Amino acid sequence: MTPVRPSPGFNPFKASNAQLLANGFPERPSGSHDAAWANAVRHFKHWVPPRFETLKNHPGSPLRAPTRSSVAGSAVSAYQSPNWARNVDNIYLYNGIQGQWQVPSVSHSTETSFSSLWPGLGSGSSSANQLVQAGTEQDYASGLLQRYFVWWEIFPRYPYQQKLTNIPVSPGQTVYIDITYSGGALHFFIENVTTGTADSFSESASGYSGNQAEWIVERTEQTSLNGSYDPPLANFGTMTFSGAQAERTNGAWYGVGSLPHYFDTMYANGERLAGPLGIGCGGTCYAVQWANYGASDPAPAP
Repeated sequence: MTPVRPSPGFNPFKASNAQLLANGFPERPSGSHDAAWANAVRHFKHWVPPRFETLKNHPGSPLRAPTRSSVAGSAVSAYQSPNWARNVDNIYLYNGIQGQWQVPSVSHSTETSFSSLWPGLGSGSSSANQLVQAGTEQDYASGLLQRYFVWWEIFPRYPYQQKLTNIPVSPGQTVYIDITYSGGALHFFIENVTTGTADSFSESASGYSGNQAEWIVERTEQTSLNGSYDPPLANFGTMTFSGAQAERTNGAWYGVGSLPHYFDTMYANGERLAGPLGIGCGGTCYAVQWANYGASDPAPAP
């Protein structure tokens, strides 16, 4: 990891994309797609050097094998997955992705439960097709505590969540995340927009393919003495991804609704756990609604 700190007095609104990346800011989306970017940059106040903790009880996991489902009256292909709920496009190749959302509050319950929200690029199917992702975690430990934090991961290169310890987040705060592939490197920009605190750093792009762009709710895989498992899904209510846009390799940005996307609904043991709702905001936002906790299910071997 290489921290990328903005130069003193740097003005991102007057900079080229190359200058933005060199100063730790994300590239400015083209055309009319820069609203979430402009909001994040306008609220930026403090850069902090990235500090992180590797969470070895939170291993990364690719999409569990989805099954095709049918949705009456829908022109969009639909699938069911036991661990992800998402909208995704895997027709084009991508150089960038962004997303913004308010950190949801998870409800108190008798269930110890977990949830992750994140945008990502790639599928993580092999070392030649890394899944590059960053997001927020919302967990509830039965009778003990609610836990919220931001994290990043490149799977399978780094097989565990990397928790950023110096960008605290709380329910109701807005988080903005941008991941850009440029110049043989992966550039991360992660901001708590409410507090104006941001991290920016770059990583090697070895194994990057950018073969899909996706915005996801996941029940975060856990490990125990008995092995890995998909836990109950924390009750996050309804959350909304806004500014859900991706940059194709031609340099143009597209909202998720303008891409040839499909969606996955999270189902396990015949029970719906969560699923995306309709796309709005001119094709750049959609909500995901929690439905059930589900049970702890053994995770398949990687």
